[in-house]
Amino acid sequence: MEFPFKGDENALRGMESAELISIGSQDGRPSTIRPGKPVYHWVFERLVNDAVFRAAQEITINEKQIASWESAIRKCEDELERLRNVEELDGGWFRWFLGGRTNVWERERFLLRKLGDANRKIEELDRMNKDLKAVIRKH
Repeated sequence: MEFPFKGDENALRGMESAELISIGSQDGRPSTIRPGKPVYHWVFERLVNDAVFRAAQEITINEKQIASWESAIRKCEDELERLRNVEELDGGWFRWFLGGRTNVWERERFLLRKLGDANRKIEELDRMNKDLKAVIRKH
């Protein structure tokens, strides 16, 4: 599950207990969220339709996702550095030169693809944040 809850429904269940929201279920899973009382309907509608509020919330979520992707990048970079130290044990550049793929080489390729994917996702989120900040400045 994606941000902001990542599978933890405690915040939603807390709002449901406070009767701020009502959670409808389908096939045993939450499927709809509605205002808990009719008086909240107008408030929720205003929040949902408020471009500045929505942009600010999306920026917050995007920043958390960026931090998560940056953490994944650091882990990949750390592992790539460790792999550089063990590459000679797996046949090193000589084995690669002769056309043999090493276990280290395969892992490096995987990590580099993962790094590329993470970088692209961060760039996309940064672009989205730039657009959202423009919405906030406009209002």
